[in-house]
Amino acid sequence: MLKIIAISNPKGGVGKTTTAINLTASLAAAEKKVLLLDLDPNGAVSLGLGIENGLLSKGLFEVMLGTVNLMNAVHHFEFPEFDVLPCNIQNSEEENRLIALAKNRTNLKNKIYDLVRKKKIEYDFIIIDTPPILNDLTLSAFCAAKSVLIPLQCGYFSLRLVDKLFQAIRRVKISINPDLYIEGILLNFYEKNT
Repeated sequence: MLKIIAISNPKGGVGKTTTAINLTASLAAAEKKVLLLDLDPNGAVSLGLGIENGLLSKGLFEVMLGTVNLMNAVHHFEFPEFDVLPCNIQNSEEENRLIALAKNRTNLKNKIYDLVRKKKIEYDFIIIDTPPILNDLTLSAFCAAKSVLIPLQCGYFSLRLVDKLFQAIRRVKISINPDLYIEGILLNFYEKNT
């Protein structure tokens, strides 16, 4: 049974992308078939995996536009169980169009579940790396996901935004995705003597 986990925190620099990459790699090492979906227009997942976005002719942007099927845009990584849908945004105009497409918050969910229904997608997990902001892309991820994993840096500024994140999750749960829940909070950058 497919499980979709969104990795999210509106504060940047808390280890969100690193968590997404390492969770995907760990699940793949456990012989689970995993798709890592890079929903961050900055393309941090692609950068972290050494994928050059400028060389990609298809990725998340084309999937959201509807010009390419999700499975035709997937990049097969060097591990057999590890696939990536890179965010191949090239400029601010494309980023604005992608965010506009995400205003229909069920667009991403529909694209994923349509493939599941047609048995054209056979993943155990889809991990979604969200942008470090609460925008329509992040809310689209919450609509598609079963759960949200929240990487949290141990510090005041990181904690400040968590309440807004909880509110956003609650709104999506009430209005669109009643099955959404918080998978957990992952404390990053912990130092024993602070």
